[in-house]
Amino acid sequence: MLKNDRILDWSGERQKAVTHERFIKKYTPFTHKFLMGVARATKVDRLDLVTLLAHEEIVHQPHCSGVCVKDGTDQKTVLGQTWDWPPRYAPFGDVVEYEIADGEHVMSYQFPGLWAATGLNKSGLSLIWTGVGYYPNVKPRDGVPTYAIISELLQKKSVDEAIEFLVNIPNAGSFAFLIADKNKIAVIEAAPGKLVVEQDANIYLRANHYDNPILKEFTHQNMPSDHESIRRREILELRFRAQAKKGKLNIAAIQRILGGSKKISNYSQANATIAMIAIDPAELELHLTRGGFPFEAPKIFRFSRQ
Repeated sequence: MLKNDRILDWSGERQKAVTHERFIKKYTPFTHKFLMGVARATKVDRLDLVTLLAHEEIVHQPHCSGVCVKDGTDQKTVLGQTWDWPPRYAPFGDVVEYEIADGEHVMSYQFPGLWAATGLNKSGLSLIWTGVGYYPNVKPRDGVPTYAIISELLQKKSVDEAIEFLVNIPNAGSFAFLIADKNKIAVIEAAPGKLVVEQDANIYLRANHYDNPILKEFTHQNMPSDHESIRRREILELRFRAQAKKGKLNIAAIQRILGGSKKISNYSQANATIAMIAIDPAELELHLTRGGFPFEAPKIFRFSRQ
């Protein structure tokens, strides 16, 4: 695991994992059960797995852009994101299906040790997300790591259940979650010690800064109006408006908003778009498009309806 191209003090992070695991066990029981099963099956120490789950809190660099839509005509929900990480990690990202005893059947975009990076479950609850809390840097606290939260959220059956879960856990880090089921959408912006839910719009767009005024004030967010993240958010909105004029907002529209003809991400050489994920909760489909500018042809993953 690298941060700013420096190898991290793994033993030091494992010490923090002792505390993280207590929170994971208490607040995310399905995730802890899965973690212990992975540890037994792979013979990897559970604290190493917890350390991997704390990836977002450890690395904490700007990544990803997302869009979540409820179509005004047929009320159908769709959502998607770019996955923006260092290109060297691109070969490791893939889609996996798994099921936890007494839990949900999940389909997720994953990396080794991060079995639920984004995705949906067979009830239709879906999540995409972006990193936030960078301007200035928001430090993590003891709590449930972001990837453990994602894993547990995908065990919920609806947006309402997911929100009830999120407002009652001590999140360790910062995130902007865009979630949907077959009927509802919502955005949840969070920093350690503060979480705000919005559900009153039919479109949510996120880059790598807080949009919610409560989180802006809480984190003392301060950015110039021409900041790259703000420009990226504006590009997403322009593309959304263009697609909305053309008709139905479906998976293809989401892919055009995120993929377009020009790159929306303008990171340093360290980060680039390595994949695009689009989800249709009603059809229980996840569309994975590898690469970035140009993208490969999408690969469609579907749950069995049996």
